[in-house]
This record gives sequence, structure tokens and C-alpha cells, in this order.
Amino acid sequence: MIRNAPTLFAALLVAGCASTQVAAPPEAPLPMATEADAAQGRVLLKLKLRDPESARFSLDLLKPGAVCGLVNAKNAFGGYSGSEPWLYLPGTGQALLATEGETSSEKYQVLALFQKHCGTAQP
Repeated sequence: MIRNAPTLFAALLVAGCASTQVAAPPEAPLPMATEADAAQGRVLLKLKLRDPESARFSLDLLKPGAVCGLVNAKNAFGGYSGSEPWLYLPGTGQALLATEGETSSEKYQVLALFQKHCGTAQP
């Protein structure tokens, strides 16, 4: 019996270390964004622009859980600054410009959302 004790101890030790991970349930697929979502996203995004009435939207892409597109609006000098990617998440009500964020960490988080929902920072 004592001769088998180390073997028994090792077997119990290994059995106690066995992992019992439970698989996380799969995420439910996000519903496809609608034209109404795109319209709401444009309204919310205009609130962030210096000259909301100058906004020119193009390439609105309806994706699962997001609207991706481009917007060109006037800058502080009164000239159009060029098209910038924008994103609207209907589930959270967030409308974001790709260039949004004060710190590099905030900018990285915004770009990560673009990559997750739109594929790249450019739709």
C-alpha cells in the first residue's frame, strides 16, 4: 500500500488540476442596420460637426449592427476638409468619426470599432 502511495498521490494531484472550462455561449448575430438607422446616424453625426448643414454623406453601407459611410463637411476655415469615415451603432446610439478621440488610446478604440464593424477605417 505504501509503495503505491506516490502513484496514488500523483494521480489525485493531476486529477485535481484538470481544467473544467465551460465554453462561452456564442454571440447572437447582430441585426442588419436599416435605412432608418442610417438616417438616425447622420442626424447624430451632424451634431458633432462644426458646420452641420455643410455635411455631405456618401457610401452609406448597411452592415450587421452598424452603418458605415463617408462624410465631407466644412472645417473652421470654411472649406471642405475631405471625406472622413463615420460609423453609427444603432444598438448603443453612438455616431463616431474615424478621427474622433482626444488621446491616442481613444483614437485607437474608435479605429478598433471601425475595424470590427466596417472591416477597415475606410468603408
